Amino acid sequence: MAAYDKIIDGIITLLRGHHTRHELDGGDQMSLAGLTVLAQDIDYTLNEYTSAQTLTADNYMVTINASGNTTVTLPAAASHAKRVYTILNAHSTGKVTIDANNSETINGDSTISLTLQYQYVTIICDGTQWFIIGGVYVKIEELIMEHTEVSRKALIELELIKKCLKKMSDLDLKENE
Repeated sequence: MAAYDKIIDGIITLLRGHHTRHELDGGDQMSLAGLTVLAQDIDYTLNEYTSAQTLTADNYMVTINASGNTTVTLPAAASHAKRVYTILNAHSTGKVTIDANNSETINGDSTISLTLQYQYVTIICDGTQWFIIGGVYVKIEELIMEHTEVSRKALIELELIKKCLKKMSDLDLKENE
């Protein structure tokens, strides 16, 4: 019994409360109560690299352990629809840039970067572009913008509080005269 058959059996048991076995060949799909399960033969081998790589259909989980900055290039999306990759930056000083093939994008960007040790991303291809579907990936620019907006609002609140305190102290001084 293939691993995905066990997973599907478990999902079906969970959803329906009884055990049903379904034989699926790689690439077939089955729908059950709005749930779509794709059966793919996936090799969960972890590939570790110390230099730039172009990923292939043989990759799935990739660890980059380069001491300097390095690039992982994704294959052409047209020939890798439904392909999933998990890419991890394993080194404490190296930045891993993930580069979409040619004009293709990853969540709308031509590249994304894993700048922190143990930062990782899981991406999937729809046949034309790549999408982030999981991982520990933080776009620093968005984090800074969010922090800046929160800081701006906090400064406005602080100014209002200062004005209120000044008015209150002015009132106290007038009352004491």
